[in-house]
Amino acid sequence: MEIVISIDDGSVYDSKIAGLLSMHELTGTFFIPSNHECNKEVVKKISENHIIGGHTENHALLTRINKEQQIKEIENNKIYLEELIGKTVNSFAYPKGWYNDDTVDSVKQCGFKEAYTMKLGYTEYTGNKLTTPRTFHLRPREEYKKDGLCSSAIKLFDEAKNSDGYFNMCMHGWEIQKFNTWDELQVILQYIHDKS
Repeated sequence: MEIVISIDDGSVYDSKIAGLLSMHELTGTFFIPSNHECNKEVVKKISENHIIGGHTENHALLTRINKEQQIKEIENNKIYLEELIGKTVNSFAYPKGWYNDDTVDSVKQCGFKEAYTMKLGYTEYTGNKLTTPRTFHLRPREEYKKDGLCSSAIKLFDEAKNSDGYFNMCMHGWEIQKFNTWDELQVILQYIHDKS
């Protein structure tokens, strides 16, 4: 089973999330735009124990701009992050998960090996590493109302584990703060730690 924990947008809360992940002996992938809220030193510190991924320069909605602008947004972000952390950046997350054939091609041209969408509910890969779906989004959503956040995440995790599949939980630090889901995050991280 593969476990991916994705944190998008480069929020001021990324440092707290990184600490919680480390406390539960888990590694996260932090997808950070060039124009982010995090202090640069915080991003460098996070990169010591976690993975840093690309998220464009300005959190650009790539499907709304032309190919040349897409490549500029993606490539400049990759260069910025690699210079900042001194490591190769291979993972990318499409802002808001929006993508089309042009954006996939742009991400590939810029040298990324994998990219993530915001398609949810998947516990197995769909075949294309540049349009990898996610399993669970840590945010109060309509589809989680019946069972609640923790139970919904745990059900999907167990489904992935039982099929030797894939579990990708994505989150945004600003959403965790806005909806005050810090306790739920810790419960889910503890479960992942205990069961993996």
